[in-house]
Formats: sequence, C-alpha cells, structure tokens
Amino acid sequence: ASKVYSQLRRLGVLVRYYPKGELSGFIRISCGRPSDTDLLVEALRTLVQDGSILADASAAESSVAARTAPPQALILDMDGVLAEVSRSYRQAIQDTAAAFGVTVTGDDIHRAKLKGNANDDWKLTHRLIQDALGPDGSAVTLEAVTNKFQEFYLGHNGKPGLRDLEELIPSRALLVELRRRSPLGMAIVTGRPRGECLHFLETYNLRGLFSDGTGAPVLVCMHEAPSKPSPEPVLLALERLGGVDPSVAAMVGDT
Repeated sequence: ASKVYSQLRRLGVLVRYYPKGELSGFIRISCGRPSDTDLLVEALRTLVQDGSILADASAAESSVAARTAPPQALILDMDGVLAEVSRSYRQAIQDTAAAFGVTVTGDDIHRAKLKGNANDDWKLTHRLIQDALGPDGSAVTLEAVTNKFQEFYLGHNGKPGLRDLEELIPSRALLVELRRRSPLGMAIVTGRPRGECLHFLETYNLRGLFSDGTGAPVLVCMHEAPSKPSPEPVLLALERLGGVDPSVAAMVGDT
C-alpha cells in the first residue's frame, strides 16, 4: 500500500495512507467529481501497465480481474451518501453548542470530522463545547449535551425536529437499480442510532432495498460495532447479508 501511495503521489493523485493503527498498511481513496475518479483510474492503469505496482504477471492478472468484476454486494454509509444532513445533524451540533454558550461554525465541524474519531455527533458536540469553554467545560456533561442535541434533532414541545429537513441524495430509482445489480444484497453502515436510521429509510420508502430475505433490515448502527474507520462494522454488515466475502463487496462512503 505504501508503494501505491507513493507512486500515485508521483502522478499527482493524492490518497490517504495509514502507516500505523488499525488500518496499518492500507490506503483509503475518496473521489469527488467524476473527473477525479477518471484521473484516479487512469493513474492506476498506468502503474499497472508500467509495473510500478505489481511485481509479476499473475499478480497483474488478479488485479485487473478484481478491478473489472462488478461487486456482488454493496455497503452504503448514510450521512453524506444517502442523506443530506447539513441542515439536520450538523445544524443540531451548532444549535446545541449555542445552547451552552459556544459558537460552532460549519468549518469547525468540517475540520473536526477530518481529524477522525468524529462519527458520534453527540460526543463530537460535547468535545467542541468543552474545547471552547476550557476549564469551565468540565461542568458540561455528555448526557446534558446529548439530551439537548436530541431536542433539536427529533423535535421538542410540538416543534418539528431538524431531521424533517433531511433529503435523499441519490434518487430512489438509482438505488433500486443498484439493488438489482447487487445480487448478494445491500446494507448500511452508519454512526446513527438504529431508530433514526430506520426513520430515514421509511420516510423515503427505502427499507425494502436494505433488507434480507426475511424482510429484516440489514444495518450496522451506533454501538453495534466499533466506529469507522475500523473495518469491523463493514465486516459485520457483510455477515448480516449472509456471510458475504469482502472480496466481492464494495462500500460507498463520504470521507
């Protein structure tokens, strides 16, 4: 992986390499626009063709086969992939912080997310408040922050919650087509509580697309596995799909 990272960097393509930790020896690739994906694919083809990555022909053949074979199962993140959350979860972070006398901007949230360990928005909000308040922040408990956050997100005292502002990013028709092309099924891995995940799926009539043969939803949600970027929630989702081999699955995330 380190060699792939170095060679891609030489070609002007930046990916994330993990030299240590749980993902040591792996790279993570995030593509934005279609043109970015095209540049990445072309760079990888170049490295394969000139032998920069693969040491022998058999390895090259395996790599080409893996690259061209369509995935049989698909794992999707929810926030930022299925659900547009800038006016819900992220706004709830800002509103909750303001309730404790702290101003948090969208850029503050974005920077905190990029640092990692920020899938749990309750803990992230708590951390942002404590960092801003300094020594006085120790008096603010995670429980108090969580309760206030949920008031904004779910609604309180007859006031609609911010979750009502969430929108579906891809069309339902596209998701139906992806399910048709995923014979081993589709699942969701998310940092949301299970109830909030199901609420979104039911709002947009998506639950059946992420269910097993019995009709049970195939989800891995908050507190059901270690948080991403640990591979465990993805592996658990594949297990819940019936023991799908990771080599025939793909995951779509937003970071």
